[in-house]
Amino acid sequence: NPRTFELMEYLQGGELDRVHFEKNEEKIREIAIQAAGALAYCHNNLILHKDVKPGNFFFRDKAQKQLVLGDFGIASLCDEDEMMHQTQQARTPIYAAPEMYITIDDNVEINGKVDFYSLGIMLMYVWTGENPFKGNERAMTNMKRFGELPYPKDAPAHILQLMQGLTVVNPEKRWGFDEVKLWYNGESVAVAKNSLARYKQFVFDADQNMVAANPAELAVLMDKDPKLAIKYLYGNHITKWLAK
Repeated sequence: NPRTFELMEYLQGGELDRVHFEKNEEKIREIAIQAAGALAYCHNNLILHKDVKPGNFFFRDKAQKQLVLGDFGIASLCDEDEMMHQTQQARTPIYAAPEMYITIDDNVEINGKVDFYSLGIMLMYVWTGENPFKGNERAMTNMKRFGELPYPKDAPAHILQLMQGLTVVNPEKRWGFDEVKLWYNGESVAVAKNSLARYKQFVFDADQNMVAANPAELAVLMDKDPKLAIKYLYGNHITKWLAK
């Protein structure tokens, strides 16, 4: 049977995840501005990459100075100018933004800021040379949700600021290409504080071990058992829990 082939450019410098740039401030700066520029180009053309990680960036040249973004296997093409998009929950867990875990009918609503969050985690990986998270995915998700990431303690203040600006929990206050460009040029850029509240666990059904750690999880449990949900609502249990 006839087959179609695509001839692609040979990227001589290899993948970013196979190169060691630990503690290299100048390399981190160059990777940050080039990667952010690549993402901005995609977003300006209504493309969400959704899988930003070291293994999907390549160096065009052997000197490893020209960074290229590749692997658009789970990318989405958006129709709306505001770049809001509903998609399935496909992601690489380590690099996924916290909003990638909030589902509505098995879909997540995201915009281009998910790619910049992943860039922030990616830069943490490049700086340390290893996965910045330990433990299971649930623990990692909570760390992201509350903005309590394990930022490298040995990173200089300006490198740390870059990582923090890109990983702000609120997508509206998260850094994008404009902020990265200002940062790269040595200008002052504010980093929003992560101020999400922590909730005590809400025991929805002790017998079935149904426990919610936040309102989003509680909403899912309420949807599964409306009768019990009504009982908690009219008994003011949920109101008191939220107030605390």
